[in-house]
Amino acid sequence: MNRTSFLFKTKLKFPLAQSCHRPACFANLFQKLKMADKGWKAFQAEMKRKRTGTRAGKGKDDKNCKEELTVQRLSSEVAGKQQKYSRIGPREFVDFSGRELTIANIKEACTRHFASKIGVGIVCDILAGEQGPSCSTVKQIPDTKLIHVRFIDETEVEIEGRSGDTQDKTGQRCIGS
Repeated sequence: MNRTSFLFKTKLKFPLAQSCHRPACFANLFQKLKMADKGWKAFQAEMKRKRTGTRAGKGKDDKNCKEELTVQRLSSEVAGKQQKYSRIGPREFVDFSGRELTIANIKEACTRHFASKIGVGIVCDILAGEQGPSCSTVKQIPDTKLIHVRFIDETEVEIEGRSGDTQDKTGQRCIGS
């Protein structure tokens, strides 16, 4: 006894197998299952495409070509128990059209935007977050969606950036060694 005759003689719970006793019906059943499988695979591919975000017509913005930056201005000194720079005012959009995303260009755009509020002799410093540290490259900025900046005196920058100062083992500052 072959398999198809066994399936026809036994009462299965497949509605198509019970209603039809011809091998052509099984061919139709398998064809429908293949079509259903193709539909399922197409559905899976569509969901995968949605998850990964590769939709047609909706491209991601190029990280190096931004029209404007969202900037949060911070105080020049840390305060409080957590030693955070406090926020000054709301987040602001700074015009950044036609420029490459570099530290120097960000500093220039922020200085130009906040020039009326900060005055002369003040330098822009880009921070990694509300607790710092200062960023010297674009890769150090954790997220370019929001850039934290503070404005400090040029004299403070010179004191912090002096490379000739070192400390000996006793903690005394040795100039020029």
